[in-house]
Amino acid sequence: QQAQLAWNRELCFLQEAGLRPNARVLDLGCGAGEITRRLAQAVPAGEAIGLDRDPDLLPSSGANGAPRFVLGNVEIVPPALGSFDLIYARFLLQHLPRPEPVLSAAAARLTPGGALALLDSDDAFFVLDPPDPELEELLAIARARQERLGGDRQVGRRLPALLAQAGLSPGANRVQVFTSLEIPFGILFALATGYKAALLGAAEEFQGL
Repeated sequence: QQAQLAWNRELCFLQEAGLRPNARVLDLGCGAGEITRRLAQAVPAGEAIGLDRDPDLLPSSGANGAPRFVLGNVEIVPPALGSFDLIYARFLLQHLPRPEPVLSAAAARLTPGGALALLDSDDAFFVLDPPDPELEELLAIARARQERLGGDRQVGRRLPALLAQAGLSPGANRVQVFTSLEIPFGILFALATGYKAALLGAAEEFQGL
C-alpha cells in the first residue's frame, strides 16, 4: 500500500535522478520488493535488483525481465553485483543507526555519471494545525520506539550532508522529502503514520484520528 500511494511522484523524482529504460538500478533495503518490481517495469531494457538482509521479507527472483532479489547487507553492497546507473534508498536511512557506511558502499557501486537517490522522512516536517494531542502522543511514542531500535525519525534534514560525506554532490544526486505540497494530505498522512502504526501495533488508533 505504501509503495502504491506515491509511486507516480516517485517515478518523476527518479527520472530526474537519471532513471532510464536501459538503466541498471539497485533498490537498497528493498524489503518485500514492491518498489523493485515497479523499478523493473520502468527499465525494460535494463535491470532492477533488490537487496535486503531479511530472508523472511525478501521474495524469490523472477524471470524474463522480472527483478532479481539478493540477500545481503546494505553496508557492503556485494561487488559481484557490478555497478549501477542509479541506486535508490527509499525510507531506509531512518532505520539505521549509522547511515554513512551504507552511502559510502553505494557510492562505490555507481557507474561513472551514476546517481544515488534518497527518499526519506523527517517528523519535524509533519505538522498539524491545529495540533491533535492524541496524534502527537502516538507519534512521540513511535519516535522513541524507533530510536531504541537504532533509527532516526528526523534523518530527512541530514540527507544532503550525508551525500556530501559519501563524496557525492547533492547537485548531481537527488534528495526528496515529501510534504503536503507534493502529495495530497490524506496520502501523506498514510505514508507518515503507516510504519509507526505497525511499529506500535496501533493501526486502529491511527486510522481513527
